[in-house]
Amino acid sequence: MKQVLFIAYYFPPSGGPGVQRSLKFIRYLPTYGWMPTVLTVDPAYAAFPAIDTSLMAEVPPEVEIHRTRAFNPLDLYTRLTGRKDQSVTVGTLHEATTTKEQLMQWLRANLFIPDARIGWNRPALQKAVKLIQSRPFDAIITTSPPHSTHLIGLKLHQETGIPWLADFRDPWTGISYYHMLPHTHLAKWWDARLERKILNEADLVTIVSPYYLRQMQERMQQPEKMHLLWNGFDPNDFPAPPDIHSQKEHFTFCYVGSLFVNPSGLWQAIAEARKDWPHIRLQFTGRTDERVVADIHRKHIEDLWIQEPYVPHEEALLRMQAADALLLVVEENPGTEGILTGKLFEYLATGKPILAIGPPNGDAAKVLKEAGAGEMISHQDIATIRNRIEALLSDPDKPSVRPYPQNFTRQHLTQNLASLLDGLSLTGK
Repeated sequence: MKQVLFIAYYFPPSGGPGVQRSLKFIRYLPTYGWMPTVLTVDPAYAAFPAIDTSLMAEVPPEVEIHRTRAFNPLDLYTRLTGRKDQSVTVGTLHEATTTKEQLMQWLRANLFIPDARIGWNRPALQKAVKLIQSRPFDAIITTSPPHSTHLIGLKLHQETGIPWLADFRDPWTGISYYHMLPHTHLAKWWDARLERKILNEADLVTIVSPYYLRQMQERMQQPEKMHLLWNGFDPNDFPAPPDIHSQKEHFTFCYVGSLFVNPSGLWQAIAEARKDWPHIRLQFTGRTDERVVADIHRKHIEDLWIQEPYVPHEEALLRMQAADALLLVVEENPGTEGILTGKLFEYLATGKPILAIGPPNGDAAKVLKEAGAGEMISHQDIATIRNRIEALLSDPDKPSVRPYPQNFTRQHLTQNLASLLDGLSLTGK
């Protein structure tokens, strides 16, 4: 069996949606002829968005996991602002409201390039060198964010010549909120230079959506090296669905995950619809931004809203299956057309109706349409959002959406990754 060194900052017991891609690759790569060795950060030195120890059970027992220390420079940020580091990232950017926050965002943007997780690179690189000296590896995979992880792969590739695949779950300088970061011209130039170096020196690059594929290919000397490798869902994760025929007092719209984007038009549409449909309930599981909470209160629908904390992945899937409909919210700004989270595919796998708010012409909208799961509605199209809500409420027993194609299972996607690695090892590059 071929050997691959898999380098990922976010790995169990880290929770949250971003960890699923790496975890599923590790779980299924041995099935397709590749034995991974995982290099990740020690949780005691990490900045994880959530902890989910249950995910460790999915790692095959034969897979070695090596963890190293890390320096987290944004510990200072937490102490100075009282705001957790994670709450300023993950798909959006909080507007700095105080001089102290403005200073910390400036330091973050200009001193820690490409990101504040770069404090993990030195110990991770040292450990990676020892691992490579102790055994032969046929390939290296680095996955981001954090994008600083790819600098580890670059250094190893340059020094050893081992074929290297750089996997992107999000774009780098093309992320939708990049323009909001208070970069100096020098910092922005250096960040873009690092990105181009990674894209051009990696033997292969993978990305999660067609939009981001096209966007990042424009920065590459050899765009043919970049491949689309979707997010997906794992059929083995889904237990038997709850009894959907039991009488329910409320119609529950379920949102699972961190909600940092405020879909103001959705709350207005719900406020209007409740006059005729008072049995609406909003069940949120995860972390909700304070701006979202404030807007829910402004629209006077807080009595419909139930906020629950982060739960293990298995429990989150059960909540999706128990809901009457699922809420999907995608930021609607230039550059968000490529957002395709793993959650979208898990939503589709439940077969539940989806109320989707986001870019109507983005990649997620196309996936929803192809799956027969409805349309993506713009954030401010209150009338259409309300029509969609009322259609769901008026026909709660409507059949589920059709099963999602098997080519979006985590197993099939891992097989695609293994095929890319096979090609690298055969060509020696």
